[in-house]
Amino acid sequence: RGRRSYRRDPRAPVNPVTDDEMRIIEREFHKADKDGTGALDGKELHHFMKALFGDEFGPADEQALLEAATNPDGTQRALSLDEVLEAFFPKRTLRPDPRLLTDEEAMEATNTADLVRRQFAKMERFMEASGALSPERLLSLHEAFIRAEIDDDDEGFIEVVRRAAQAHARTVEADMCRGLTYNDLEGLRCAWVKLHEGIRGPLTDVEIERMYYLTHDQAAFVSQEHYLRWRRLLDVRKKNRVGWPEFCYPFAQRNLLRRARHEIAQSGRTLDLMTGVPKQMNRQEVAHEHGNAFVHEIFMPFEEAVPVERVVATVELGMRTGAVHVGDAGFDESGSDDDGG
Repeated sequence: RGRRSYRRDPRAPVNPVTDDEMRIIEREFHKADKDGTGALDGKELHHFMKALFGDEFGPADEQALLEAATNPDGTQRALSLDEVLEAFFPKRTLRPDPRLLTDEEAMEATNTADLVRRQFAKMERFMEASGALSPERLLSLHEAFIRAEIDDDDEGFIEVVRRAAQAHARTVEADMCRGLTYNDLEGLRCAWVKLHEGIRGPLTDVEIERMYYLTHDQAAFVSQEHYLRWRRLLDVRKKNRVGWPEFCYPFAQRNLLRRARHEIAQSGRTLDLMTGVPKQMNRQEVAHEHGNAFVHEIFMPFEEAVPVERVVATVELGMRTGAVHVGDAGFDESGSDDDGG
């Protein structure tokens, strides 16, 4: 409903209808078109719109469809799907996704392979610039950019994003994303939007439950007690909410451990560890054995203990886990918004 409110705004910061919704609209339109004419009229069209959009389809929309279906001589005609969409989403294509090639950019491609290469390059520039900014923060930046009446300049917007990410790279929320590459972070942004279509604010209880299934290979609950313990561990900032930093946190921890094990395996080093739960070292033990400088390098915010592999990989093998600049292809801990960038 929030996205739909932009459907008559020529400078809408978000597309009022998603690709998935468009597929549903097309499918339902063809089901309603029982005669196979490719068009609907009268009651058929009214029922189709009401069934799909409910209260969002109001008197102003009925009037717009009526005007679209009225011929110059005053007679009525059936409307094709494109005509229906033009009446209901009159501004849907005027503000493209800044991550995608514009029509002008696409026309510069010499062939399909070149088109794909150019699109990937633009997406990569956007991902590098975004650092660990959350979907909510990126949406807010885009809205502000559009409302400022700036010409449609995607490169200008990417620079706005880059500056925001660099400014936020020194925050605790940014450090909670340590260990994630910009590709990882873009994947997590896509997962967040899929899980939390409202984009803004923390995850709801239902969405947190869905996240549990996604992070446990779609397995059923081990037990309610296990789920509640997992949820408490997820709320590392003790705010009784799961925002963007908390969402990224377990994935960052997993990446750091995976990378440490890879570094150890590559070095030929073997560790005398019990199979199963890895041995842990707390902050005091690391400070006592290796000095305080390594505590900040090894531990993420709110971590009291870490697997010993991460200590060995950092202290003995020089694994770098500290901050990198936005735009580096390495492990990134660049910024996020108040609730995680």
